[in-house]
Amino acid sequence: MNKYFLGLDGGSTKTHIVLCNPAKGLLDLYTGGGTNYEAMPGGYTELYQVLKEMLDTLLGRHGLTTADIGRAAFGMAGVDTIKQHEEISKILKNLGFTDFDLDNDCILGIKAATSRGYGIACVSGTGYSVLGIDGNGKQLQIGGMGDMTGDYGGGGYIMTKSTAYIYGQLFKGYQPSLMTDMFMNTFGINDKSDFMESLHVKFFNGDRDAYSLAVNRIIFEAAAAGDTPAKNILIESGTSYGESVMGILMNLDYESAPPEIVLVGSLFQKNPDSVLVTALKDYLNGKFQKPYQLKVLDAPSVLGALLWAIDKNGEGIVPDHMREELSEKLQALTKTYSELIRNQSSLSPKKR
Repeated sequence: MNKYFLGLDGGSTKTHIVLCNPAKGLLDLYTGGGTNYEAMPGGYTELYQVLKEMLDTLLGRHGLTTADIGRAAFGMAGVDTIKQHEEISKILKNLGFTDFDLDNDCILGIKAATSRGYGIACVSGTGYSVLGIDGNGKQLQIGGMGDMTGDYGGGGYIMTKSTAYIYGQLFKGYQPSLMTDMFMNTFGINDKSDFMESLHVKFFNGDRDAYSLAVNRIIFEAAAAGDTPAKNILIESGTSYGESVMGILMNLDYESAPPEIVLVGSLFQKNPDSVLVTALKDYLNGKFQKPYQLKVLDAPSVLGALLWAIDKNGEGIVPDHMREELSEKLQALTKTYSELIRNQSSLSPKKR
């Protein structure tokens, strides 16, 4: 297996790219911003430039180019239709890739965590998506187009619902919620008359990712403390994921073995025992009268891309001990990167 393999997990706010050569003991990780073309003003053209810069940085560390990559696999947000797949495939070919697979980033949970290489994955990161692959290789994705496809989940949706509820308590007489005081304290708002100005500064003209992360942290903490409005928002989202999973189960064939359902993305992985996950389980238990396995992915999603690159057809080329070793090393690399970013943030001068 003396080849270079490359796997990419591209979301709306963060991208992981891993380069691996098992024979040489090489494993390197690049972490950068989002690679969802839908969130880029320049669309596909900008996506090409962003990917080129990322790949040049990672491969350049090792004196390589895309021509040196034996196989690659890409799981990317914004790959929801045939047209999108075609356009992004063109970009990857123009970047020099010849042997690669491309799909929605939801597929990476299945590639990383299922025992048979097929199952169902639910993504709750910045966005929302549910994807299933059955034992016959048939595939179905549910979600990916926001309100138009009933995507009632993901950090963006939950942030919007939470902010709207806080506004409703302040100005429309909604039931009091712990979220409101937590929000006011987090963003240093002393009076409700300053709410709109703060929202304008922090979100519309500020760091939207940081704002979303802060608000999502608030809702999960409030829900864990028993706050009914926060719990209701997460229950709505968990139920929505349950409905999508049931849609997969009704349209694909999982009769040969209990379906494996993998929960992927920061909201699931950082909150494995949350109201969100419980609501998803409760919906499935009420609607699906057969055994199933549900697990929260305990490794970076990019592991799925790397395993997919190495073992294209899920033939077991990657033994369990190698899978576990790659998972541990990637977790260590992502942890090191996260600590580096936190340290840089703490040392940076605070903006006034």
